Amino acid sequence: MTVKTHTYILILLLIVIAACEEVIHIDLNEAKPEIVIEAVICEDSTLSTRITKSTSYFETGLPEMITDAVVSLSDNKGDSEILPYQGNGYYRGSVIRGNENTSYNIKIDYNGISYTSQSYMPPATEILSLESKMNAHGGPGLETIYELECRFTERPGLPDYYLIRFIHNDELIDGYYSLASDFNSDNGVISFSPGMYFFEAGDSVEIIIFSVDKNVYSYFMQLNDAMRGMNMFSTPYNPRTNIDNAILGYFAAWSFVSAEIIIE
Repeated sequence: MTVKTHTYILILLLIVIAACEEVIHIDLNEAKPEIVIEAVICEDSTLSTRITKSTSYFETGLPEMITDAVVSLSDNKGDSEILPYQGNGYYRGSVIRGNENTSYNIKIDYNGISYTSQSYMPPATEILSLESKMNAHGGPGLETIYELECRFTERPGLPDYYLIRFIHNDELIDGYYSLASDFNSDNGVISFSPGMYFFEAGDSVEIIIFSVDKNVYSYFMQLNDAMRGMNMFSTPYNPRTNIDNAILGYFAAWSFVSAEIIIE
């Protein structure tokens, strides 16, 4: 698979994975279904939005798909469009394509309620280097373990936020969202190492760095905390959405860059 193919698949998977991992607050009796919105416009791509209803903890099967919402998108350049329904809960645009340094507004009218949000697409970073480093030696018969270090740029004096994903041997590493910000910068360069991920010689790893705005960064940070809390058997909670009137979901505009390495 090519890097472009990997990246296209990842963009689609991010929406599906966020929907699957959405933390639903449960009172252990009967949870009222809530609308769930996952909307992403990516650089050089059109908007993809999925609208469903949440299910209770004890309910199995697919969520209810919202098929009759009115979804509209506009940008700060004066362009706008209505997204047609495509099936399986998805609404997809065909006119407005993602561009850096552009703000986007989404509006979803459903059941007499308007759900609105704005997201800004920051410029993509530049990857300076991607290297593998030996981490540790195992015992007899165990392979040497490697970790990655990626160096990429940020804009000095400006707030920058990043969502980072990995494709390992053609499979997306899910379950946790790696994040970075300009807080980690040293003279305009961020050195990032995913400390929880380790690899072996011969592995293929692609890193994809999404530049996001602060609200999207905060959403995924809370989502990490919520998932970690569930793993620790503490009370789950819903990340604060950046969509007005909604309880669950997010709207994101992001640019991205990617690089691939074979571990040696």
